[in-house]
Amino acid sequence: MTLHRRDTPLFDFLNECNKSPLPKKILDCGAGGGIPPLAIFHREGYKTYGIEILNSQIERGKKSTSLVS
Repeated sequence: MTLHRRDTPLFDFLNECNKSPLPKKILDCGAGGGIPPLAIFHREGYKTYGIEILNSQIERGKKSTSLVS
């Protein structure tokens, strides 16, 4: 599965964040999930941090950086 910009409203949030003068850093609590947002923000140049307790979700998040296009 490849994630495209049209697939998620998360990109609307990313566009709003890009308009902010604040530093490009993001923390995701519960960082796993089907579409880990950290992968999207990381690709857009953000320093990303995640908190997750399940090893399986951590591994899924690591793999997801290659899914974002």
